[in-house]
Amino acid sequence: MPTGSIRFSLGHLSEAPRRLDSQAHVWLACPEVAHCPKRRQHYEDVLSASERERYSLFHFEHNRLEYLVAHALVRNTLSRYAPIEPRDWSFKYNRYGRPEIAGGGSTLGLRFNLSHTKGLVACIVTNALDCGIDVEYERPLDDLMQLACTVFSTNEQASLNSLPSELQLGRFYALWTLKEAYIKARGLGLSLPLQEFSFELEEAASPSLEIADSLEDDPDEWQILTCQATKMHKLAVALRRGRTANLRVVYRFVVP
Repeated sequence: MPTGSIRFSLGHLSEAPRRLDSQAHVWLACPEVAHCPKRRQHYEDVLSASERERYSLFHFEHNRLEYLVAHALVRNTLSRYAPIEPRDWSFKYNRYGRPEIAGGGSTLGLRFNLSHTKGLVACIVTNALDCGIDVEYERPLDDLMQLACTVFSTNEQASLNSLPSELQLGRFYALWTLKEAYIKARGLGLSLPLQEFSFELEEAASPSLEIADSLEDDPDEWQILTCQATKMHKLAVALRRGRTANLRVVYRFVVP
């Protein structure tokens, strides 16, 4: 399984954007950047009224910062690709909660997806392609195999169970982030039966995807990636690139 650390570029979002032709861009940030009062105020100022309301409802500070930086990251990132101010982007959500660009920005063809967890937020942007991203903090799980039985296919469970115990946690999060990225890219949330699609992970090879006929999807149309984003974070990306060649996925760690 190719889970080597990402080689990040470092920079600020004021830098000129890269082209999205034949590429997908992944932008990552640490929630802790909002500990700076001036920066935190800037992030709060770009949120919509509904986002500010939800932001204010979080009980724990770390959850509040994850939400704030994630949504500021999306807005500032999208403004790299279009002459729209971060605070002026508007969004809509499908019935399963997938966000999409609304209003004047909806004609630009940009697609994005967002994920955040303890210590890391991530946003992926593509040119008109369905995309999903998931990041997870690899906390220990006492009930790992019990959880696996509820969310993984039979083949995934067998693969996990065949590993030495010290490798099972990393494999669990690799599989889970892959499944999350795929269902987010499909835009159908947990209405997709988790046991009816399956990932196989092999050393030095990209993950392979198997999909039950009932889900009416073609695994050959998907580009699937997994990696170790940081020492404690798994990251997965799902791109519906159709029958075209694989996209180049560019990662950048930034301060929004």
